[in-house]
Amino acid sequence: PINLTDFPLKYYDFKHLESRAMDVPYIKKAWGILICEVSHEFQKTKNDDLGEVIVPVFKLDVIFTEKLQETHK
Repeated sequence: PINLTDFPLKYYDFKHLESRAMDVPYIKKAWGILICEVSHEFQKTKNDDLGEVIVPVFKLDVIFTEKLQETHK
């Protein structure tokens, strides 16, 4: 185990997506919600100081957006 601590549920709320029949968590103090699904996944090879690294890359399609409150001005 890597000793992760669960984020307290009191900071979360849930948005029900009828089209997906699921509840998606979001942080209550968020300015908005942007929910996506992966439409394509591929791997890209990069070179860094440690050598060659394979990095997963995802193309996302937005399936839901909602503005919850104004941002700080």
